[in-house]
Amino acid sequence: MTPSKTLGAPRRRAGAFDHSVGSILREARLQAGMSQSDLGRELGVTFQQIQKYEAGTNRVPASAYPILFAKLNLSPQRLFGEASPAEGDAGPPIRSRRAAALMRAFEAMTPERRTLLLAIARELAEP
Repeated sequence: MTPSKTLGAPRRRAGAFDHSVGSILREARLQAGMSQSDLGRELGVTFQQIQKYEAGTNRVPASAYPILFAKLNLSPQRLFGEASPAEGDAGPPIRSRRAAALMRAFEAMTPERRTLLLAIARELAEP
């Protein structure tokens, strides 16, 4: 055996599941109003590592899941795709801090104001 080879099973590369988990992590992080640096501090890793988790290029270690569930208000069902439609559709993914901020503001509004804002948004979305 050459010195550059390691013992044990070969490392498996991140795949589609890891990309899915990463996408959900990013959405949950944005909804929680956290930066990648903030989440990295909670997990004891760099923001670059969080970027790799979110991109699905690196796997999230099992030891990180309890922290993610607590800090991001994330359920195992949502993260691992076992939530049924009856438990609520999360809707389209949130891809920016502004969208997450808008969602938090929307959730804080009265039902009447939500209806009004939705009507305004639909009007503004028209070409």
